Amino acid sequence: MYKAILPLTIIICFAASCGKKEFLKEPVAIKADNQITILFESRSKAKDTLYFPGGASVHRNSVTSYASTSSPIWQVINIDHNKLLDTISILTKVSINIRHPYNYSYSSIYQFEPGDTAVFRYKDGVPFAKILNRQVPDSLLNFQVYYDQQQPTQLDRVEFFMTNKRFRTASEEAAYYERKDSIQLKKVEVLKALNPAGFHDVKNTILAFEQYKRPALFYKTLQDKLLYDSLLANPIYQSFLTGHSDLLFKPETIKRGNGTFIYNYKQLFDSVKANKNMYGPQNYQFVQYSNLVEIAEKFSTQDFQKYYQLFKQEVTDSIYLNDINNNYITDFAAINGNSNITYLVNNRSQKLTLSNIIEQNKGKVMYIDFWASWCKPCLEAMPASKKLKAEFKGQDVAFIYISIDKNRAKWARAAQEQGLSLYNGSYLAMNYPDANYYKQLQLGSIPRYLLIDKQGQIAFTNAPDPGSEQLRQAIDKLLRQ
Repeated sequence: MYKAILPLTIIICFAASCGKKEFLKEPVAIKADNQITILFESRSKAKDTLYFPGGASVHRNSVTSYASTSSPIWQVINIDHNKLLDTISILTKVSINIRHPYNYSYSSIYQFEPGDTAVFRYKDGVPFAKILNRQVPDSLLNFQVYYDQQQPTQLDRVEFFMTNKRFRTASEEAAYYERKDSIQLKKVEVLKALNPAGFHDVKNTILAFEQYKRPALFYKTLQDKLLYDSLLANPIYQSFLTGHSDLLFKPETIKRGNGTFIYNYKQLFDSVKANKNMYGPQNYQFVQYSNLVEIAEKFSTQDFQKYYQLFKQEVTDSIYLNDINNNYITDFAAINGNSNITYLVNNRSQKLTLSNIIEQNKGKVMYIDFWASWCKPCLEAMPASKKLKAEFKGQDVAFIYISIDKNRAKWARAAQEQGLSLYNGSYLAMNYPDANYYKQLQLGSIPRYLLIDKQGQIAFTNAPDPGSEQLRQAIDKLLRQ
């Protein structure tokens, strides 16, 4: 497991007996020099979903995460907010940032030091933190929460579309970002006035905001900005690094098969590599890691393989190498050389081929569901798929779920949420979209469903969705053949 080899190790322990009355008493700080202890009270997630007229809704399934300068990749903190009290212990010798999203569109950052014990309590889903072992004023520790809650509501793109049934015009979009920038710049000035004692965590937040929004006031040259390694754990600074690399090198945009446009991250990787000396050592590795993730997610397996090899030559930090190896398929030797074979991996990391799975299920009707963790329509159809599977239980019907996720960790997390993590028919596509099978199906969009007859031949290349009566009739017909 990846977390086992990080310098920051999460140990999650749930309070065995913590009645509400016990927790309402002030918790006691835990003395541990190389540990940060965070106590999370139960939290309602009702406001993480937005509801619109007509029954439409948008849900933000965001997770709390942490990072540090020694491990700047954000790691998920698995909190059970249904419990009255959930205790998280993080072993670390350096300070960490915790990013806590809440109520659909908000997120706050908190910095904690080794030896800290902190508690998060909630009001209407909004987090309020308190450090028990040292004095940090509430107005500073929870500054972002207080400030953001007082600002006028800024509808993001999804909210605007759902409310107005259209996208913003170019002028409206420009005005939206101008308002956001104005709010952030004002936030810096207010935070400065509140921080006369110069608390380290607040100071770093000020620096991150300033360099991101007004770099000319904080740095003399662009190189100064890119060399500032000590802010690397701050998500605002991370956005600055990747965003300014885009602006500096101006990679071309590429139109994808689904009509969207993306940067040519291969070109960007090459440009950053050619200008390596502009970056601090840690910042350079982070930017190239970010570029490689984009290549892994949005480009072909061959492209990923090429830049993965370049990445290994350039980046020596095991944090990044381990993350790539754990989240993406890097066993290129196992899938190279034969596009006629459709490779899959199951939840036990065993490699299989689709042809073998079809052969094993001959004599059964196969229903194949192509999905992904990022595909909202796919996830919305899962309950109907589970109901369908239950209806045909005990009959010769095999339900196969194939995710085209590029990120193995996201697939595993989504599979667990959908109750597929222990299901033998759940697989991750290893060589999508390069395998000929996907090209023959023209599998460019999902969800997509196939029906395969008892002889192992495709009966429907675009089968009805799992909630339809037409699908049930089609399966019944194939069963009778």
